Amino acid sequence: AVVSTQSGHYGRGTIFSTFKRIYNKGGISSLYQGKWPNAKRAAVVNGVEIPCYVFVKDGLTNSLGWDDSIKTQFLAALVASAVGIAFSQPFDTAKTRIMQQRTYRTDIRVYEGFLDMCRLTISNEGRRALWKGAFPAWCRNGPWNVAFYISLEQFRKLDQWKNERDHSYF
Repeated sequence: AVVSTQSGHYGRGTIFSTFKRIYNKGGISSLYQGKWPNAKRAAVVNGVEIPCYVFVKDGLTNSLGWDDSIKTQFLAALVASAVGIAFSQPFDTAKTRIMQQRTYRTDIRVYEGFLDMCRLTISNEGRRALWKGAFPAWCRNGPWNVAFYISLEQFRKLDQWKNERDHSYF
């Protein structure tokens, strides 16, 4: 519903009116269109961003001798965000295209799944088409990652201070 609301295919309105229109048009199953590409994308993002953040932050602190400061966390979060987008953008493209395919023509199905979408996109538009929208996605995701990881580090420090220990358990 969020993709449909943002794309404007159901006119202007609230997320609730979009849910209602989608449900009336295709039933309960239409609300779950694109669930598997979305789950794959979420797994890739989480599987890449978190280890990348830790790897970059440890590299900056251990190899380059930087302090574990907000500057280090800021840079590690931005790099993790960029790497996460680089790996997840094909899944995001697939999710959006699969969820929107019935919007244009309800009588045909363009993509049968993620691999089929990748094959058709690469053959028709080239490999770079899988990363369409990567920069705007990073502009949206980068600040969120910075806020998330800096907050996480502050909660870690609070946990260490409050429980009087040398390391945090999360």
